[in-house]
Amino acid sequence: MTEFVLPKGVGRSVRLWIDDLPAIVVGPAHTKRIEHPVADVKAVALHSRVAVEMFQPMGGSFRYGLLGAEFSSDSTGTLNVVVPTESQGTECRYAESLAGELDEVIIGGTPQYAAAVIAGIEKMQRESLPSGRLIFSVMAHGIVGSAPIVFEMLAKAVVRLLIHDGEPRTADEVATLLGLG
Repeated sequence: MTEFVLPKGVGRSVRLWIDDLPAIVVGPAHTKRIEHPVADVKAVALHSRVAVEMFQPMGGSFRYGLLGAEFSSDSTGTLNVVVPTESQGTECRYAESLAGELDEVIIGGTPQYAAAVIAGIEKMQRESLPSGRLIFSVMAHGIVGSAPIVFEMLAKAVVRLLIHDGEPRTADEVATLLGLG
């Protein structure tokens, strides 16, 4: 895991996991999921596991989200996206989040954030999507700081990281991958 403080904003922080995931996997036995295919994709993934966590202060409020996925490639020309929609049972907290004590961060997703993940991927050019199965197995949202726009942004960043050559080295490069630069 690598942490960056991004330019253009005090406290704007991002954590990246490349070929690794944070230890908060949303277990399939305890989660409802949706599957969504995207046809005619062209990119090649260079990584099999990536995650992005973002904390972005915005005046008197902030944005927060964590999203990670596991990817397995194939030659079908279709990206099959699997997203958790809601956790069943006890809500687990993510105490080590970038939001710290400013927000109560819950591990797992919601139907609203799952739809935002799909929407983010649908808005990407087909040439930038790899062929295979993309399972979003890491997801955490804040009670206060999360919104669908955050998960659209994170979904795009996860895909960009999958096809990114190497690991981003600068805060500006990370901001560009997130669509903030």
